[in-house]
Amino acid sequence: MKSRRFQPSTLDALEDRLVMSAFTVPFTIVTPPASQVNPKFLNLTGRTESQINSGLSSAFNRFGNEVTNAFNAYNKGLAKLGADASALLNTFQGKVTTAFNHLSSSLNNISHKLPFGGVNLNPILQNRIVGSTGVTDTTTGVNTPSLQTQVSDLFQNGQTSQFSKTVNATFNLVRSDVNTYINQGVTFGYFRLTRGATLPRLT
Repeated sequence: MKSRRFQPSTLDALEDRLVMSAFTVPFTIVTPPASQVNPKFLNLTGRTESQINSGLSSAFNRFGNEVTNAFNAYNKGLAKLGADASALLNTFQGKVTTAFNHLSSSLNNISHKLPFGGVNLNPILQNRIVGSTGVTDTTTGVNTPSLQTQVSDLFQNGQTSQFSKTVNATFNLVRSDVNTYINQGVTFGYFRLTRGATLPRLT
């Protein structure tokens, strides 16, 4: 059977999300008027920090497993006599889209665990993983393409062995974004640490 060049076009079909004009260090944190904020929502506890850390790991592990399993099933299907390559590709692309949707939803939920994170942090995290914008560091001017863009390029160019490394690199960037957000939020008094919470180490 003639080999096919793998082109996961579905990866490009996910909805682009808007992001702040650039990735800012420190974050530009936008908050509602104090009169509209319940003070109890400005506390970040150690329990919530643990949930955030474990949630990040679980979200990226799930994503990696879902895409890897889908790709293995795709290759296994192609090896069968009389395989319908087009149908197998469509199935694979659908599974990859689902994996990205799961990751997007998980990061959205995680960002909302932090005070004002849904408004300030979530757009950055979403652009880390989907869309064509990527994230630009204004201190260096360097743009990092989204995970979606990177994965699409890897599979299209037959560099599937780099998949895990790419996912892990994005995970580290997202974790750094979250840690930076917490540090800046506490440092500038937008929210505070309580009940066992500690400032995460910045790398």
